[in-house]
Amino acid sequence: MTLAALILISGCIRKENNNRTIAELVEHFNKSGLTVESATPTMPEMILAQDGIVVKISGKDVQLFKYDTRIKKQKEKLDKVYSNGKITILSVDFPAITNGSFIMLNYTGNPDEAKIIQAFESF
Repeated sequence: MTLAALILISGCIRKENNNRTIAELVEHFNKSGLTVESATPTMPEMILAQDGIVVKISGKDVQLFKYDTRIKKQKEKLDKVYSNGKITILSVDFPAITNGSFIMLNYTGNPDEAKIIQAFESF
């Protein structure tokens, strides 16, 4: 197998973290050197998610959502976000990053964007 094929395959593998929680993700952000200044529950139903929270990092809101991959509609929504790199809310597209059962929104333009992405992807 060529190196390019290995890289392509490894990029398609998603983490299995369906048993983890939003609270664990927030704690992971703190342990990764980020300061979560506040955390406020949000309405995950709007995007067919199981759970959601808005955290403030570096003075800016970052949205985190958890999907249950055992629920068909939630898995389909997560798969769509994973393949498109965006989520559509009220006809507006937002950049989105997925990591297993989680998605992250509203991270672009944050002064700590690179650290936030690194922490999210390492969860």
